[in-house]
Amino acid sequence: MFRESTFSALELAKPSQRILGKKMQVSMDILSAQKILPPSKNKLIQFLSTNYMMQECDAEHLVHHFLLLHDTETGSIYPEGYEITSTRTYNVGMHVLESFFTEPDVRKSAFLVNMQLIKHNPGKNIRFQLEQDEVLVANFNGKSAEKCQVTLQHTKLADAARAEVMRTFWKERLQMLSELISGNDKR
Repeated sequence: MFRESTFSALELAKPSQRILGKKMQVSMDILSAQKILPPSKNKLIQFLSTNYMMQECDAEHLVHHFLLLHDTETGSIYPEGYEITSTRTYNVGMHVLESFFTEPDVRKSAFLVNMQLIKHNPGKNIRFQLEQDEVLVANFNGKSAEKCQVTLQHTKLADAARAEVMRTFWKERLQMLSELISGNDKR
């Protein structure tokens, strides 16, 4: 399944160290040593999750940056479409924040979009199917008992223009969510 790397870890060291920091550099070196052809996002995430016991959301984040730095043979750094992320921290517990994503009526009023729940990992993430085969993953990070961060990762976007439209859309929706939570969000 894996071939010897033709892409040196040293070639990634300078830009990735500046962008990602030293801790993530080790994982970047591991990925660059595993020449997965083609370097598909799902294969790389599975490799990190299986072989290095990395949580899926952490592996997705790392692979995203790896693919940005790695020039694939096709010239496209987005083999499965474009993706965007949007993050916000709220002064509510994780279970309260998750309920805005798990309850269908609340979800529809908060996000104004048709989102079909695919998978829910309580306390971790929720995956949704959107229109046009796009996928939205809501990753939750409990900062404390009364503070939680959500990162929305919208994937499989058709082009850069759609990605920019959806980046603005999700920023607005996260702001709308903060208003639904009675203005107790971090600004």
